[in-house]
Amino acid sequence: MALKVYADRISPPSRAILIFCNHAILIYLSCAFPGVANHWYPGDLFKRAKIHSILDWHHSNLRRGSAGLSFNTIVAPLKGLPSYAQVTKESEQLQSEEDGHRILGPYKKVLQWMEDTKSATAPHFDEVHGVLFKSQKGIREWMATQSGKTELKSKMVNGIDFEEIRVDILKNQQYSPEYKAINPMYQVPAIADGRFKLFESHAILIYISCAFPGVASHWYPSDLSKRAKIHSVLDWHHSNLRRGAAGLVFNTLLAPIKGLPLNPQAAKESEQILIRSLSKLENFWLKDGRFLVGSSQPSIADLSLVCELMQLELLSEEDRHRILSPYKKVLQWMEDTKSATAPHFDEVHRVLFKAQKGIRERMPTQSGKPELKSKM
Repeated sequence: MALKVYADRISPPSRAILIFCNHAILIYLSCAFPGVANHWYPGDLFKRAKIHSILDWHHSNLRRGSAGLSFNTIVAPLKGLPSYAQVTKESEQLQSEEDGHRILGPYKKVLQWMEDTKSATAPHFDEVHGVLFKSQKGIREWMATQSGKTELKSKMVNGIDFEEIRVDILKNQQYSPEYKAINPMYQVPAIADGRFKLFESHAILIYISCAFPGVASHWYPSDLSKRAKIHSVLDWHHSNLRRGAAGLVFNTLLAPIKGLPLNPQAAKESEQILIRSLSKLENFWLKDGRFLVGSSQPSIADLSLVCELMQLELLSEEDRHRILSPYKKVLQWMEDTKSATAPHFDEVHRVLFKAQKGIRERMPTQSGKPELKSKM
């Protein structure tokens, strides 16, 4: 039976079969079909880890910038929605810190890389993007008429010997020359396994699951279909649950800490995304079992998503209850994941728990509004 691919020909052309989220699909296709050339998704563990790192970085950086810019300059008005100039500005900054002759012009290597990728996939590249090219002229004519990114991860209980090195982001230690040699993107977390260095949390979790023989198989099963489901959850996480939680955190707590103004509108939108994401967790991802995608044991996806929600512990008790209490399955799943990783879960989050009391005491009482919270 032929593979069925569901796509809109404008979004990245990867919406297929029993899984979704384009990165997960691309990995599945590379593994499931023997005729796929090895260079697309090499069998070498280190090369795969680097690819995973780039894909994770893509979600929180390049995609966030380009999608935010496109939505707030083109898509929102087409859908009859308001566009937000501040969000547009922030999204553009994520793609380009310099303002040369617009966005792509200053980046010669990027332009050449785009051309090389098009050439390597010709003639299929232009065929896949046919609808986009066809709509380009009309969109530009229409526009002419208008005025107008990480958290502390908990460790898997598998006896892996490691040294934890603290990076104090409030003191900007991530910008030190020593840390830049580990992660030139200036973000945490990152790992160094001998001479091999890797960043982006999902890529790290996958690498650890594959590189250390003692890791229990349920964290990252060898079964291709189960792995594809886990990749699908992790991809969804970036653009939904993380986007909602991180946006709310930044616009209610981190912005003032960094000397930036609060953005109540962005905070409100982020909370709405968070609520929609919790609903999807409750009614889809957790509908078939105790853990994500119908599993009876936790995977790296459970670990990642529960840690994302742990920042809600810093809300006032009233607001945390308001947001989480409607989602009984989500609350039980969080408890099950904590129990499955005890006592290490609480140990990893001890700094968060220690900060909880002080932050709640300093938080002003704002009935009906999102309370301040932090992600450690």
